[in-house]
Amino acid sequence: MSYRLLSAAAVAVLVLQGCAQKPPAAPVETDTLNEGIAKSCTFKPVQPIPGSTVESTITTTNDGWCAYRASAKSGQAFELGLVKQRPAHGSLLIRKWNGESRVEYTPSPSYVGADQFEVALRPAGTEPDALVKVAVTVTRGEGVPAVAAPAPSDEPAKSTTTRRRTTSRSTKKTK
Repeated sequence: MSYRLLSAAAVAVLVLQGCAQKPPAAPVETDTLNEGIAKSCTFKPVQPIPGSTVESTITTTNDGWCAYRASAKSGQAFELGLVKQRPAHGSLLIRKWNGESRVEYTPSPSYVGADQFEVALRPAGTEPDALVKVAVTVTRGEGVPAVAAPAPSDEPAKSTTTRRRTTSRSTKKTK
């Protein structure tokens, strides 16, 4: 047998293997964007209206994040989400997902108590921002140790200033 014939046969086999039907990919069983959600998470749905302020609530456990979800009147996600007031006892993540704007609140570890935040949702076009004020109630989740919430203080929050020190090096030429 010649090398040409063997090469042609090998190419034919490879072409036929490439045409063979491949099994479909396994379906994704979990939504990776929902990983880490709190065991108990509820929110009061409201429709944000451009140029006005609406109020909502979140009730969650401190064993994960909980989200306020909203969509513009067009049924699509808002173009942009801006944090106007940060929560004192947690963090926020604002993202577009599945045709909605999702404002995810994650309480600080072991925190139990009340919190609040405010976000501005910017619709597409020239309409003004829609403001959403959210009052949060955080309860202890499964497997989270109980830690007392800090007592509220009447003193105004202290601001910190960070300064950068710049130094310069002089370089001398030596002979």
